[in-house]
Amino acid sequence: MFLLRSMPPEYATPTSGYKSSESSLANSLEFSDTKVLFPFVNWAYIGAGIVKKIGAGIKHVSPGDKVVLSFAYCTNCPACNASVPGVCYNYMTQNNSGGRPDGTPTMYLPKKTHQPEPIHASFFGQSSFSRLTICHGVSVIPVGKENDEIPMETLAAFGCGFQTGAGATINVINPAVTKPRTLAVFGVGAVGFSALFAAKASCPPETQIIAMDLTASRLELAREFGAKTINGRDIDLKVDGSLRDVIRALTGEVGLDAAIDTTGHTKLVAQIVQALAPLGKLVTLANSGWTAKVEIGLADLMMGAKQWVGCIEGNAVPKTVSPIPFTSHRQFIPHLMELHRQGKFPVDRLCKVYKAKDINKAIEDAESGETIKPVLVWD
Repeated sequence: MFLLRSMPPEYATPTSGYKSSESSLANSLEFSDTKVLFPFVNWAYIGAGIVKKIGAGIKHVSPGDKVVLSFAYCTNCPACNASVPGVCYNYMTQNNSGGRPDGTPTMYLPKKTHQPEPIHASFFGQSSFSRLTICHGVSVIPVGKENDEIPMETLAAFGCGFQTGAGATINVINPAVTKPRTLAVFGVGAVGFSALFAAKASCPPETQIIAMDLTASRLELAREFGAKTINGRDIDLKVDGSLRDVIRALTGEVGLDAAIDTTGHTKLVAQIVQALAPLGKLVTLANSGWTAKVEIGLADLMMGAKQWVGCIEGNAVPKTVSPIPFTSHRQFIPHLMELHRQGKFPVDRLCKVYKAKDINKAIEDAESGETIKPVLVWD
């Protein structure tokens, strides 16, 4: 259960240099947002808005710019220098500490009887569950005049879920090079559909794309976009090889050259590895907790030269801010916006808009499967 609280603007504390103050007009709701561990929290992974003020060190955006918000990263650790900032060595202090990397808070809850109480904010570099928020400069991606017609409600989810699914396909599977004969997405929520749309946009026309889910309406939508589908309720994960047998029948005994799992279901992951073709690759985008274990056949993995890899934030650079080098597919959120303009990344089909005051209804609809991607807007 979420409760909305009012906070006067004077209780936001911007600083110069590496912050940018935003007007957050639309927020995308992620399932992780519903797991709140702190008493006073401005949560939220991602959003979109209009820049109101900037710190002295901010050069890439100006007041009045339309922007997308994503995660923060330090820009100078080995992971950032390798253009995979989602595994930034300083990720926790940049995104999960509740304040700035130096430990100071960005927001306070006013109190009449004693000193204002710090709010756990700066989550994911921005904490966009509010009308106004304060962001790390690196978290702020300009939309650009060429993308100005994309609605804020659609842009709100580009900074995490859409980037994660599409990046798993484009950056990790890399269909432009690997040219998979078959590619399957397990779990077609917002992340899974982003992977599927990216596959349609980047795979050879002859690639067979498969979607598996438990929800009939999502499977119907996947078929609309050309995917063959498997109802997960028809797979008995207690029976060894049950998924492999279905996949082989569906693919003419080929198996899967590429697979993306968005469920984190340990028994399903084990069966996906079985279903891979020789040289096939599975990309994991979800987990069931730090103690979850997956049991796979080591001989099957080795003798088939199969690959099973993790991926965070699509192994993408949302938008290069020096010193991370520019490469063609690393300006990733601008690339996704371009694909959307071309009609190749129709993520607007996934979004349903709710008023911010209806956040608990949005969560209920997401958990029931009725809504794929809830988006909150502020009046």
